[in-house]
This record gives sequence, structure tokens and C-alpha cells, in this order.
Amino acid sequence: LRNTPPKIVETWDEATLTYTYDVEYVKPSTQWSGPTVTPNYSYAAEVLGLTTSTISNATFNPINADGSLYTGNKTVSESYGAYFNEDGNVEGYPNPIYLATNNFATGIVAGCYTGMVELNREYNVGFALSNGGKTVYFKFNITVLD
Repeated sequence: LRNTPPKIVETWDEATLTYTYDVEYVKPSTQWSGPTVTPNYSYAAEVLGLTTSTISNATFNPINADGSLYTGNKTVSESYGAYFNEDGNVEGYPNPIYLATNNFATGIVAGCYTGMVELNREYNVGFALSNGGKTVYFKFNITVLD
């Protein structure tokens, strides 16, 4: 099972301006790891009045479980991202799930801390990109398998 590639399914809901990613992967052998999800930013860029090459000009905010945008200090060492607790709220290091990237074009790591993640449980986390008074949401349903 360790060599099983991650399963990543992307859907786009134009009515709510939300991308949803169902991400499922086998528990990694390294402590902090996970697959890289490469979103199709074309719709998001159009909505935000940007291009796929300028999407990083948008404001990045992690999303708490209640749907509110987290506006505090970043909680990961990468340029963009956050650690999330078991309830899907943004918290500092360490926590079971994280989203992180230094460059949107190279994708977002949907990772886990193997020492804290509960296997075979779905974690619901996400982030938003905002520009020009509009916001696009990126929600991740992450399951780390045994």
C-alpha cells in the first residue's frame, strides 16, 4: 500500500466560487508529508481579475471550521499555508493537518503530521484567495489511510 498514489479529485462550484478537493493517501513514512495538489487556477484567476501567473497577488487566508477567514500570523514556515487542528481550525505547530506552499504554481501540499493524524478520518480544511472585493474558496477533505 505504501506505493499507492494519492487519490485527488477536484470539483468547481461556480455558484459558491468554491473548489473542493477530496484528497486520500496512505500514511507517509516521513513525519511531515503529503501529496501536492495542483489546482486549476484558471476560474479563480478570472473571478479575482487576475491571471494564472499573477494569482499569488491575491490575499491568502486560511479558513476556520466555522467558515471564517483566519487573519492572524501565518502558522507554517512556507510563504502560504496553515496548520489545522482536528476540528479544522487554524492553530500553530504542531497539529495533524497542514496546507502549505511557497509558490501557487507548484501546487499546495495537503500534508499531515504522522505523529498526530488520526488515520481513516476525514479532515476538512481550506483557504481563500481574495482580490478586488471577491473571494474564491479552496476546501480540502483530507483522509490519511492506514
